[in-house]
Amino acid sequence: MPERWKIDISEAEPRELTAEQKFVCSLRSEHGAQNLHVFPNTTPDQVVLAYGRHLCGVHTRNDPPELARLKTDRASLTYPLAGICPSATTIVQATKAKQDQEIAAIQADSQAMCDATPRHRPRTKPARAIRMKEPQWTDYGVLQTYEGEGEEETEPDMDPGNGLVSSARGILAVMTHPDFDLCVTLETYTRRPPVETKGWDKVVEVGYYSPGGEIVLYDSLSGTELPNLALNGRKGHYRIRVHYAWFPWKGEAQSGQRLLIMAYPGMGDKEIVHRNRK
Repeated sequence: MPERWKIDISEAEPRELTAEQKFVCSLRSEHGAQNLHVFPNTTPDQVVLAYGRHLCGVHTRNDPPELARLKTDRASLTYPLAGICPSATTIVQATKAKQDQEIAAIQADSQAMCDATPRHRPRTKPARAIRMKEPQWTDYGVLQTYEGEGEEETEPDMDPGNGLVSSARGILAVMTHPDFDLCVTLETYTRRPPVETKGWDKVVEVGYYSPGGEIVLYDSLSGTELPNLALNGRKGHYRIRVHYAWFPWKGEAQSGQRLLIMAYPGMGDKEIVHRNRK
């Protein structure tokens, strides 16, 4: 074979299926499209597509007696036909546009809520302070660090008596409500900051040993990841103080969650509950 004819198949990108091909495949799958006929693999593509074109006409006419004879309704045909039927495509696109507008409105409202949360004014100057610009969220209400060292670690109690924070060597877990946005501020100090409880529902402090200097709270399911709390990548013993409060918004007492997390180098594993207002 001449060199110019050779093709590196390993680097060839998979070909994108056309809308018609996707429709044909959907009606040949094990389960098929809901309320539509499922065809065996031996059925010619033209036959399957002709069936789809026929249903497109039914969808476009939207004639109740005709739909009744087929034992279906227009809504059931809309999404299966969206790729090959203009009337179905119009409905799907309009629905998506409406959903996008609703999501954008929710995100804008969450952003406005976090923008309106009181800014923390530290009593002593932190080495670093970060107020997250955008609302954060979790899938199951847990933000956690994991600085594994290779040996078996002791998992912290994910339902601690203080209801807010727990720790073990290399693992720090902060519990929040999964159904509400989080407005987060992080502060790292070189020494112990003054205790502040005013305006907070819970304030709990725990000891934490960082084997890698990467105190990064994250939730892998939601994709939320907070900046590193460690002091310039410092390894070793820390004290972590977590402040938590509900934030009222638009008349609702529980609309958002405020979270202020302080970290500073310090010895001791003792848990201190500075405030726990139910």
